[in-house]
This record gives sequence, C-alpha cells and structure tokens, in this order.
Amino acid sequence: MSAETPKAILRYVSAGRRVERPVEGAHVRLGRSPELEVVFSESESGVSRHHATILHEEGNWFVEDAGSRNGTYVNGEKIDKSPLKDGDRIDLGPFLLRFHVPRATVGVHRETVPGEVLRPSPAAVFSPHASGAASASISLKAVEDSVDWRAVQKNLEGAADETPSGTLNRDQAWAVTLFKEVGEALLVAEDLDEMLDTIMVLAFSHVPAERGVICIVDGDGALQPHVIRSDKPGESEVTFSQSIVNEAVATETAVLVKDAVDDDRFNEAMSILQRSVRSAICVPLYHAGKTAGVVYLDTANRYEAFRESHLELLVGLGLFSAIAISQFELRENAINERLKRDKLARYHTPAVVDQILEGDVADAEMLAKKADVSVLFADIKGFTAFSETMPAGEVVELLNLVFAQLVDAVFRQDGTLDKFMGDGMLAYFGAPVAVENHALAAVRAAVEMQSAVDELNAAGALPRQIAIRIGINTGPVIVGDVGSPTRRNHTVIGDTVNVASRLESAVAQPGEIVVGPETYDRLAGAVECLELEPVQLKGKRDAIRAYRVTGFGDR
Repeated sequence: MSAETPKAILRYVSAGRRVERPVEGAHVRLGRSPELEVVFSESESGVSRHHATILHEEGNWFVEDAGSRNGTYVNGEKIDKSPLKDGDRIDLGPFLLRFHVPRATVGVHRETVPGEVLRPSPAAVFSPHASGAASASISLKAVEDSVDWRAVQKNLEGAADETPSGTLNRDQAWAVTLFKEVGEALLVAEDLDEMLDTIMVLAFSHVPAERGVICIVDGDGALQPHVIRSDKPGESEVTFSQSIVNEAVATETAVLVKDAVDDDRFNEAMSILQRSVRSAICVPLYHAGKTAGVVYLDTANRYEAFRESHLELLVGLGLFSAIAISQFELRENAINERLKRDKLARYHTPAVVDQILEGDVADAEMLAKKADVSVLFADIKGFTAFSETMPAGEVVELLNLVFAQLVDAVFRQDGTLDKFMGDGMLAYFGAPVAVENHALAAVRAAVEMQSAVDELNAAGALPRQIAIRIGINTGPVIVGDVGSPTRRNHTVIGDTVNVASRLESAVAQPGEIVVGPETYDRLAGAVECLELEPVQLKGKRDAIRAYRVTGFGDR
C-alpha cells in the first residue's frame, strides 16, 4: 500500500465467521477470481468473479461496479460508482460487507481506531431542562408485544444473513433490513464496545443526526456513556438532554422532539440554546421488560429535522440492538463459564466443579484460609535417572499415562489436584468441599494409585517398569489462591505439607504408602498399618512417628 493511501478495512461474515480484510492500495478489485486483490469464497453465491473495485482518488474513497451480474449497492441503493464513507454498507448482490476507514474531525480531539466510531475526548455531559418535551413517542412494550421476539432471537443466534420470515408484519417493514444489519453486528463484534460502535454507525446511516451517545446501565443502575459521536467541527464538549433521557427510560418510551427551539416547553434549556439543537430522539435499549441502556441522537440542522419515520426506524434498531446486547452478554457469560469450568476441571472432580459453579461452594471458600486437610505426595522412583536414556516422546508418553491413572484415583475420592512437579504430584483432600474422613479418603486414593501402577506394569503398557512412593500427612494448612497480583494458584502451604513431602521422599520406599501420626490416628483401625521407627525429618526438631500402610482393616 502506498504511503499516500490511508488504510481501509472490509468486514463481513462468511460461513458464520467474522472476517476482516485490509484494503491495501488505491485500486482494489473484489470478487471470486483468485487473481484479484480481495478474493471471496466460491460458496458466496451471487458474487461475480470480478464484482467491483474500491478506489482511492484525490483523498476520497469510491466503489465502482465491474459489470457484475447481480449489481453493487451502497446503503441499499444500486450504483455504478459511488463515494464511500466510514460505516457504509456495500452489497455485492446478496453478499454484505461493511466499509471502515479512520476519520478525523476538525477541532475535536479523537481516537481514530479503524472500524470504530470516533470518540471526542471530553465525557458526555447531560443538561437538565423542562420535562414533557416530546413531540411524538412510541411505547416500546407495545411494539415488542406485537412481534414474536423469540423467533427473532432464535434467528439472531443462528444466521445473520437470513430474514425471519413470518415474524414481522407489513407495518414493520423497516425491521427486515435492521434485523440483518444488527444480526451481522452481533456476529462480527468481538466485544461490547465494538458492538455499540456498530450500532452507532447504523443509527447515523439511517437518521440525519449530527451528534449521538449510547449509554449502558452499570451495576449501580446508572447510565454511563460508552460511545459518543459528533460530526460538528470544533465541538469541544458534547452535551445531551438529561430530562429526555430520564423520560424515555422511566416510561419505557421512545421520545422524539421534532423542533426543540420552537417548543415553549423546551426553548429555555441551556443545552438546547448553546448547541442550537433543533431535533432530538432518545430510544431505550429495551427487551423483555429490561432497559439495558439508551441511544440518544440530536441535530441542529433546521432543514433536515427528525421525523416520525426516523423515530420508528430507531425504535427498530433499539429493540434489535437490545436483543443483540442480551445475546452478546449470554455468549460472554457462557465463554467465561466454560473457561472457568475448564480451569477448575484440572484440579477438581466434575461433581466438585458443579458445586463450585452452582454456588454451593462460596467464593470465600476459594480464597486463602486455614483448613484441615490430608495432603498426599506421590513420586516415580528413579525417574530422573532412567528418563535421561529415553527419547523425549517416550518420557512425555509415560508421564501422561501414569498421571492420568493417578489423578483419576484422586478424583474418585473427591480429592483436589494441586500440581504436577516433574515426575511427582501433590493432591489434598478435605477442601474446597468437605470430605467426611479425608484421611481415609487420601489413603484409599493412594492404594488405588499403587494398584493402577501395578496393572500398567503387568500389562506392559509402559516403556519401563516403574514404582511410586507416596507420603500422606493430615493437619492444618493454608489453602486457596496464593501468589502475585498477576499470577495466582490455588494451592496448600504449611508444615503439614512439608511433612507429607518428606515422608514420601525420605521414608517411603518404592511401592509403599507412608502416613504421618495424625493421619494414622484418624484412620481409627479402618486401615492396617505397620509402625516404623521414629524418623527425624529435615526441618523438624523432634522425631515423628510414621506408619506404612499394609492393607484395610474391618472398617
């Protein structure tokens, strides 16, 4: 792309996926032919092999039809050659694209992000004035009740390029085009702000507005500006009418003020006098009895004041946008829950994951706190030495196979996997979900681990015969999220953990399970153990009792 040609972007949806294609150059051909600069899939029926060309001439963008079979359209009008501006819709026959370019408005400092609505640097200011200024209004509940919104929502979730047949009556024909455009915005947007940007572009493309703001209701129920647009040069502060917004939200009604200056109820408002506002529209983003925000537009152009047809059209945009926002939030929540579930599933059993996500385990239970648990360390004997003679692939294969069996044993006893440490692992029992006798659960998991390794060896499933050592200790720990502000892990720390580690490394022999004194006392005869000589562990002043598990007792 030459230095003189600014960057432009084409956005569209293909096979249900968002696509962004840069326009690189002053002469860019569009179509299905592989020798063109922008090539569409052969599956895009209706697009000619060379359908159209985007041109940059004397500082302006244009699109020119290349003699296509199904024609080229800009904002719904068929063209031979037409100028393009940010947010314009281009139809190559039935295939829709959105054209985006960076823009700058004289006198107003703005962030110029490709494909986004330009935001003036000052925050939006709402100025109160006398209420009751509406020249026309539409009840959003009445409109919503007249449409089968469940069918609309189903179509929005499915494919944005299909019109919901039978959903809209003839008096709501405006909704057909808006349905497709907002549906595309839902599929294309990567975050809420981008979706709101697209909604603003759609509003300005259908209504002769000079300024606009989209506000979203925050967690405290207050309206917060998210997207601001002004096409008036030199405007350093963007001021909007608070009482129109309040009236629209309170009554769940779309409000149109046709001529603010000539309206006695409105002509003393400072925001109107200072900005010479002629017309204003405010439409709540209303769906299923809930207002998610508002779209507010106004203009000072006396020759192109807002009409009731603009109000009706913006009502359609607002209703569909409210559904799109609702679906976007549901989609984001589902993604976040899946990520959270995937993370939790690495450490907890499916049943525990369900309890955490369903709220049976409070968030406080996941924070660092004191708890009584049984800690289990397991380690593959001599793994470091013989892994040095094995290919890297065999090392990984062996560890994956063994650890899969060991983790399953932990999960079957409702334990929590803390971490893998090279050829070893750490697990604990009794948190975040209470276990009736976590000492016994830990020993049962350890016995299952030893049995699983024996079966792998007997079946010849491993490249080498292996043996594991296991140490278990019971007592108080700190359990929960521990780490830095940027990286935290759910883990256990404390002397109980240190003793369990040293029982495994310094006392247990290959194939053995060794437990500490507190664990042994809580087993209460349910497990057969052989008392060992008292052992002096590193970091401990006194020798401690240790026991080797030999089998299960009567209980």
